[in-house]
Amino acid sequence: MKKTLSTLLAYSLCMTVAFAAEKIKVGYFNNEPHISQKADKPAGYLVDFWEKQIAPEMKVEVEWVGPVPPVRLLEMLKGGEINCIALLSKNPEREQLYDYPEKPFQKVIAGLAVPSDSIITKISSPSDLADKKVAFFKNGFIPASIKPVKVSWDFLFGLDWKVQGLNKALLKRVDGVFEPDLTTLKFTVENSPEFKGKFNFVEIPGTESENYSIFSKSDNKKFMDLYNAALTKALSSKSYQSLIAP
Repeated sequence: MKKTLSTLLAYSLCMTVAFAAEKIKVGYFNNEPHISQKADKPAGYLVDFWEKQIAPEMKVEVEWVGPVPPVRLLEMLKGGEINCIALLSKNPEREQLYDYPEKPFQKVIAGLAVPSDSIITKISSPSDLADKKVAFFKNGFIPASIKPVKVSWDFLFGLDWKVQGLNKALLKRVDGVFEPDLTTLKFTVENSPEFKGKFNFVEIPGTESENYSIFSKSDNKKFMDLYNAALTKALSSKSYQSLIAP
């Protein structure tokens, strides 16, 4: 009897190990409402999207790594310390170093947060940014249509760069704060008592871009192929943007 029980326990243990989900290390930086650290763990629409729709379909368990500044995350991904970065845009330089999936999970448009009394009320094209002093994150994504424009960039550092930029705008040290995904600026302002009601938001036509989850080349597309199938299935029923829309 004891021998039979021991055999059953050993078999049960083997089966548990065999069917345990493989872990994928997914790095992130604070970027509300998509993802941020809350009560010592990540939270947000993208966290829910991964844990409820993407990871189960991939048959993996997510190990969240962060929040870590984007520049550091890119180095970690390049070195194979993590398997994926949850959210990043695309540019030619990054495409050479990292694996991008077949499709983005979200399409976005860039814009500015400007003080309510700003003379900037509309932007007709990226050229309207010429000679404007604009706060943005150092090494952040700048759409190709803006790069030729002579913007006076005030590049900021740190996880709280948006708060830094918004404070500078209120003090008239910059004309506005830039974000390639205007949704995130709106969220920051509307959920901060010190900023709510003090800013307007201006879209920049011709700056449409896409948000991706990107993967380490050192994994030889193992996780990315699983992700491609999972994302296609998830987006066939409901768009990611519809999860954020009020």
